Amino acid sequence: VCRSCVVAGCQECDHSVTEDKCAMCQAGYLLRDDGLCYFKYAGEWMNVVKYVVILILVVVVIWILDMQCRPCCNDEGLAHGLDVREKMKLHMPKDEEGRRSHWPLFTNLMTTQVAGTGMMLHFNFQFAL
Repeated sequence: VCRSCVVAGCQECDHSVTEDKCAMCQAGYLLRDDGLCYFKYAGEWMNVVKYVVILILVVVVIWILDMQCRPCCNDEGLAHGLDVREKMKLHMPKDEEGRRSHWPLFTNLMTTQVAGTGMMLHFNFQFAL
């Protein structure tokens, strides 16, 4: 059966053996004694970066869990803040029943005036870039 070897970063396969080994690696890879190609720029510093990222993620997860476990100490302020936040959202004009719903998520902001002419011009400018 003719097939290429399944070795990441291999440019030319070693056909003298029965298992997948590489004879020549692509640019940016190094050929080691086991016949596999290894990324040239992945050294010990990659392990350091990996552990630092893992440490940061663990700290963020612990911080989020800590925030979730704390009791709410200002229910009245929270309710007021959420109410003000809801009132500040952009709403569509009133319908036949007098209700004002939120704008749909897929509203074309280049052709529909949601927050005034300036916002529509801004999105047209962004589209032109």
